[in-house]
Amino acid sequence: GTAGYNFADLTKWDAYYRVIQAANILVSKLEEGIPAVNADLTKRYIAEAKFIRCFCYFQMVRLYGDVVYYTTPYQKDPLPRENMVSVINKCIEDLKGPKNDLPLVLNDPSLRGVRATRGAAIGLLMNMYMWNAGFDPTQKMKYYTETVALGEEITTSGVYRLINITDWATVAKGRSEESLFELFRTLNYNTDLNNPFAQANAYSPFGDAFIHFPYKQPEYTHRFNYAVFTDAYMQKLFPDQGADQRLTVWFTAPFDQNAETFQLKKFAVNTFIDANNPNLDINPDNTYLIMRYSDAILLAAEAYEELGNTAGTDKMMNMIRLRAVAPAFGQATGDGNRKDAIFWERAKELLGEGSHYFDLVRTKRILNKAYTDNPLTADKFGRGGWTWPIDASALSNNPYMTLNSYWIGTGL
Repeated sequence: GTAGYNFADLTKWDAYYRVIQAANILVSKLEEGIPAVNADLTKRYIAEAKFIRCFCYFQMVRLYGDVVYYTTPYQKDPLPRENMVSVINKCIEDLKGPKNDLPLVLNDPSLRGVRATRGAAIGLLMNMYMWNAGFDPTQKMKYYTETVALGEEITTSGVYRLINITDWATVAKGRSEESLFELFRTLNYNTDLNNPFAQANAYSPFGDAFIHFPYKQPEYTHRFNYAVFTDAYMQKLFPDQGADQRLTVWFTAPFDQNAETFQLKKFAVNTFIDANNPNLDINPDNTYLIMRYSDAILLAAEAYEELGNTAGTDKMMNMIRLRAVAPAFGQATGDGNRKDAIFWERAKELLGEGSHYFDLVRTKRILNKAYTDNPLTADKFGRGGWTWPIDASALSNNPYMTLNSYWIGTGL
């Protein structure tokens, strides 16, 4: 069954709106003025609140399509869902000015990637521009131009860097110089005195399904994975096989398609082993990566290519290829179709970080079996087959509310 995966929770958007409401109230109070908060901190806190608000709206748009949008602190009147392109454009306008009120870098390394910075805002804005480029074709060149400008801003800031691929465990652990924004998680954050590993077991990360002993303990219950990547998919990601260090650093037996040998080590690093408790079953001590420097670089590469600036594309792509010790862009198998090569580079570099499905959707590649084993027809895509259903509880007290029609009935 799927009950243990909490998929039903994804159909409920009320938690997002609780965060949005809190951000709206915070912005309102800060704009009124709080005596103990000086002008610079006021601007920074407003920018942080707007970042969180925009992040929530962006996440909801990618999950549900059209959403209810508001920024008033105490919204009591019901509102209808608003076109998602309009919502994202409002979020862009909401964030692009205040982003400059965020610190470029945080002096406390324990907060790196955890609190919003200018880099996090740039990453979010780039993602929002590229999402709208896929759904607002008449304005796509404007979105690409803005994405490129932001890509240059972040790559020339001197704040972020791609860490040596052999030190990947540093990135997976969290709060690295590669992190733009993350939901930091560690075994050390736990308040249950009776179970020191309660926090670690709360939610399994994506990678948990793709690893077994020795990255999961104990051996007798972890002799195989729950899932593997097919050989065909791995061949699409790594057509040159050995000519890419991500293949050796992130995988064991990558082309086996065998649950007893294949492992996705990308999220298996920082494994916790307690010699005094060999039966301890916990997940590796890694963070939840949300936005990484690589994501911004590859969005810029994609936008450059759409604008016809191949030199810009090459520059951005080769930042990623160089770190991976992979062939320069244009020299690897599959680089002949440049736009497809960028798409597969994102699929490879950001594997398991929550971007691939949304890349399929925004680029419409989800309609083509060459890119996914389960493509949507144009009819299903148009009727919202790419979205999640919305729980019927959203209808309560809102006569203007509608659910995603694709999921009402059979969806066929």
